[in-house]
Amino acid sequence: MIEHCIEWGRELINLYFIDNIIQLKNWVENKEQFYKKLEGEDIFLQLEILNNIKFNLLIIESKSFEKCVELAVKKYTENFDYKKSKLINEYPENI
Repeated sequence: MIEHCIEWGRELINLYFIDNIIQLKNWVENKEQFYKKLEGEDIFLQLEILNNIKFNLLIIESKSFEKCVELAVKKYTENFDYKKSKLINEYPENI
């Protein structure tokens, strides 16, 4: 349904442009407090949060527009190519 697609897109925008930036800011400002708070989360969420911080640090440290584009294409492929193909394979009757 189109509503699900819109909501999913909104969640991704919020994740990449708000949540991840806040997490990176919190990590930079106080790593010890950040890790203590992170300990209370599910292991998969911990990995996702740390991977997102790493992703944003790679962009910042590269200071390269080309690297930024490369990483953006990687995220696009993960979210809009791989996941879409996976859904189509898992639920072909919904096409």
